[in-house]
Amino acid sequence: MAKARMSAEQREQDKTRREGELADLRAVLNTVWGRRFFWRLVGRCGPMMATFDTNALVMAHAEGQRNIGRWLWAEMEASCPEAWEAMRKEAKHTSAAQDELDKKHDTEA
Repeated sequence: MAKARMSAEQREQDKTRREGELADLRAVLNTVWGRRFFWRLVGRCGPMMATFDTNALVMAHAEGQRNIGRWLWAEMEASCPEAWEAMRKEAKHTSAAQDELDKKHDTEA
């Protein structure tokens, strides 16, 4: 109902603002460092993790983190959906490189 009362000018301003938000995120996700940061951030939020806990406060906290992660994921999908595959590949490569370093360290110790 509130949207129906919005003026055409207000709707256009909202559309322009939203396009700017998506362009900002797209610019970040088009960089290696931006994808690396976004991957860590979304991973920390656990958007696909179960949040059940017998302690209601712990569960509420986990659900809040998950909600932010799901919002971030949706923003990424809206602005640059191909970024997820790039992040997944980059994280896999980084993980493999770290595994090699760990193996080398273990054999030297």
